[in-house]
Amino acid sequence: MEFRQQYADLPFDHQLRRRFAETELLLNESESALKNNNYLRASTLIQESESKLGVVDQQVTAYLDAYLRQLPQWRRWAEETITWSRENSACVLIVNKLERKLYVYESGKPSSEFSVEFGPNWIGPKKQRGDGRTPEGQYHIRKKKEHQQTAYYLALEIDYPNEDDQKEFERAQGRGEISSNAHIGGLIEIHGEGGRGLNWTEGCVALKNGDMEKLFMFVQVGTPVTIVGSLNGQKKNTFRAKK
Repeated sequence: MEFRQQYADLPFDHQLRRRFAETELLLNESESALKNNNYLRASTLIQESESKLGVVDQQVTAYLDAYLRQLPQWRRWAEETITWSRENSACVLIVNKLERKLYVYESGKPSSEFSVEFGPNWIGPKKQRGDGRTPEGQYHIRKKKEHQQTAYYLALEIDYPNEDDQKEFERAQGRGEISSNAHIGGLIEIHGEGGRGLNWTEGCVALKNGDMEKLFMFVQVGTPVTIVGSLNGQKKNTFRAKK
């Protein structure tokens, strides 16, 4: 269903997820009514679903707009990384969460791209171990893992947490946003066994095994990896129930 494709992959909070489920149920009921030639009930259900969908649409847009306030920083990170690639005639990786893509740049120019999957709570930077989030920032590959060294076909371990991550973690603890007993986490990788069609990792970036083989040949220990939420913002949600 188009509605599910538009919204289901976003990591909503409990209230928004409940409204999403209610709207989806109304749309399913309206389709059933149409199939049974109950046009009056179908029309009523569609009107009700459109009303609820409008609320969901507004909340999703606000949710994403708040996330995208970091766009200037993300663009700066990416520009710095690509500039380094050009000046050093070297390979770098840019991971774009909203696009679900990993881009390979060589000598400052894009050369390859791969579809990727993240942790289930992929919107926002990683805050602590177990939060299901993929970190955002400027990192480097610190270890290449062959088949016998990983359960995920091939893996590229990055240097999360970096100094900026550690400082933000300590600030968040100081503000009381994170428990004093929490751990920042680690062992974040770009690895294989992806292609599942959903965000399932514990915070890593997953590729299909064939794509991972290709990527593995591009990079080496020390290759820069920049992970951003987006570089182009987001398209406004335009889906509406159809009468």
